[in-house]
Amino acid sequence: DQLVQRTARTSQQLLALTRAQGPWRPRPAGTEMDLAGLVTRAVGLRVPEALRAGIDLGYQGPSSPLSIHGDPEVLQDMLDNLIDNVLRYAGRGARATVSVQALPDGSVLLQVEDTGPGVPAEALARLGERFFRVSGSGAYGTGLGLAIVREVAQQHGALVAFAVADGGGLRISLQFPGATKS
Repeated sequence: DQLVQRTARTSQQLLALTRAQGPWRPRPAGTEMDLAGLVTRAVGLRVPEALRAGIDLGYQGPSSPLSIHGDPEVLQDMLDNLIDNVLRYAGRGARATVSVQALPDGSVLLQVEDTGPGVPAEALARLGERFFRVSGSGAYGTGLGLAIVREVAQQHGALVAFAVADGGGLRISLQFPGATKS
């Protein structure tokens, strides 16, 4: 049963990576999507799983839309991988917050921050490489999740940064260009 789940997860991630690498074209001018709404729904769907894992998963951000140009299906894959990363590695008793905010320059910042064990400083630069896994993490993974995140972010013109969070866990920041209003 565990082997079947691992095989299914690896297949899902390979499909997500293929989608992320596919020819993405910006949506027609004037159309946009609400990143805040997408994040709110993604977090809400994963709360029961987080509770089973003993992780306090929450959302912080506006209830009003924060628009970017993007592909909702591919961005959903990215969010799934960001949340999966927290659920796999933050550990029982950790807090994790997925936040979205508008920045003064019109861009939109998406962050995932946890209070888990974090990542050694020397490994931060390698996060997002295909098949890279931090040694000693103890959880099963394919090493594709953060590679998918990085690929999707790049396709959407977003800047990605991995850092040590204030509480010692991991902070993943993605800064998307905002959808310009005409």
